[in-house]
This record gives sequence, C-alpha cells and structure tokens, in this order.
Amino acid sequence: MKLKGVKLRRKLKEIVIDREAGLVFKSEKDLYAHFRPQIEQLEQEYVSHLKEGDISEDQVEGLGDLLEVTLDEPAEIWHDDRTFKQFPIFHFIRPLEMFLESVEIDGV
Repeated sequence: MKLKGVKLRRKLKEIVIDREAGLVFKSEKDLYAHFRPQIEQLEQEYVSHLKEGDISEDQVEGLGDLLEVTLDEPAEIWHDDRTFKQFPIFHFIRPLEMFLESVEIDGV
C-alpha cells in the first residue's frame, strides 16, 4: 500500500488597515509599496530635523524592540490630519527616559 501525500496550503493572512477604504494587503511588501511615497516623505522630514548630538541611526535601529511597548502604552498620541490629504496619521510618543529606567540601550 502506497501512501499518498496530502499537500496543505496555508492561507496567508492578509494585512487589513481599513477594509472599507480598500486598504487590504497580501503582504508587507505590498503594504510598503502602496505607502512608499508617504514613507519617503516622512523619512525626508525626519532627516531634515536631525541635529548634531541626536542619537545615531544605529542607535535608532537598536530601539526597535521598544516599538511594541510604545504602541501598547504610549505617553502621548498625536493626531495629524494635515501632512497627508488622503488620511490622518497618528504619532505614538514615549520618551526614551521612560525606557532608560528599566532598559540599558547601547550609547543612549
């Protein structure tokens, strides 16, 4: 008796931002491609505000682990309905000092 293999196709979970507005994506790549112009604009604005003495890009990358707690427990949330006409953006704010008490961050 020969066993036949069963191929299971795992359904990829879609990324839903706003179903009614048609903001449903098959992958992170599709999501980033859709918002690429806005991402580039925000990155350019960020870079234009950097000053000598600010934390380095390497240090910023090291803060990625703090994203989840910032989203779960922000100190402030800023609503911005002016930057993009298509949609508002929300800035979740949590000062680094709040993390420094319990987390050691290299060079910060």
